[in-house]
Amino acid sequence: MAVEFGEEYEAGADYEFGVDVDAGAEDYAAGAEAVDAALGAVRRRRALRGYVPAGAKKVRGMFTYFVQLPTPAATYVGGAGGTAQATCNTPYQVIDIQAAAAAATFNFTSIFIGDTNMILGAGQVPADTFFAVVQNRFVRFTTLQRGQTMQCGFLNITALTTPRALTIIAKVRSYRRA
Repeated sequence: MAVEFGEEYEAGADYEFGVDVDAGAEDYAAGAEAVDAALGAVRRRRALRGYVPAGAKKVRGMFTYFVQLPTPAATYVGGAGGTAQATCNTPYQVIDIQAAAAAATFNFTSIFIGDTNMILGAGQVPADTFFAVVQNRFVRFTTLQRGQTMQCGFLNITALTTPRALTIIAKVRSYRRA
């Protein structure tokens, strides 16, 4: 017997429309499992194609790459300093800053990521704090937007008259490759 509109049934009973009440519960359960299996297959196919249901966020992978802050090669003699800066062309998060120079030769006098000053106060930070083997992480997850600059001020602290080179590289990650 199928449940139809207009018929009276006892209150509190669990009736479903279009289901044969006389049919066994096993038939109903088998049908429900078949529907669940079919929906699961559809969801798996959509997930493989990158389909995202309404209201859900699609997870995007991030690219990690390096941005060099250009400095003139081997032009900084003792007591001389300068500024290296790079302008952001796509939004990215700064993960790390790495410096390559002769040990105990340079100090960073300022590090600006966008409008955020990463060195508070009037102090200086030795460049060897940022060598690759140190893996300094104090700038982690500071985000630059398009058009903002990353800037490092530095000073050669030796009394040598021989020019020294300084290379400053920022390790960044972004949703886009640029």
